[in-house]
Amino acid sequence: MGSPVSAVIANLVMEDVEQRALASSPVKPLFWKRYVDDVASAVNKNEIDNLLKHLNSIEPSIQFTVERESEGKLAFLDTYVHRNIEGQLETDVYRKPTHTDKYLSFYSHHPKSHKKSVAKTLFQRAESLPSNRVARDNERDYVLSVLRENNYPRNFLNDCLKSPVSTRCNPSEGDSSKTGFAIVPYIQGIAEPIRRILNNCDIEQDSFKVYFEVDELTALSD
Repeated sequence: MGSPVSAVIANLVMEDVEQRALASSPVKPLFWKRYVDDVASAVNKNEIDNLLKHLNSIEPSIQFTVERESEGKLAFLDTYVHRNIEGQLETDVYRKPTHTDKYLSFYSHHPKSHKKSVAKTLFQRAESLPSNRVARDNERDYVLSVLRENNYPRNFLNDCLKSPVSTRCNPSEGDSSKTGFAIVPYIQGIAEPIRRILNNCDIEQDSFKVYFEVDELTALSD
């Protein structure tokens, strides 16, 4: 755990288990969607136990558990799937019961780009996961309220809502005409002038002008 290749290896192992299990399964799911080690599937309720027993026989060191639909509702990752009064499936944002609504405080010692990323990611999720306009509006209003509780100014949030979510580029995939790239520990009041100097020196940059890393001591100062 903690290694950069952990997720890749986990996914490869689960893909192998998945292929062997589905190919030999006496129970054929109506659909099967997996993200690393989480699976959403539709199976006749009388066959759930048989499928679970078969899955757990494939690799003794990897044992599955099952969560059944309850009252027409089921959570999968951060998506909440539920049936409306007409029996159709709809989706919304799911939060675990232990979720605290605590995010990176706007007063924390981090680059503004990190705080903007927090807001934009939550707004993007509010727009993409709910399946209808009313749910999307409710989720957006909820995110606004939560971020205000985490000290985000209203004008800052309005700017995040207006501008699209940007994808930070990889230094190895940058402009080959640049002379190099820089990783700078973030120190408020110092990192910003360095960013401008590197910009003038044609140093490899992304949309935030320089690659910031927050060292452990800085991160602990929140």
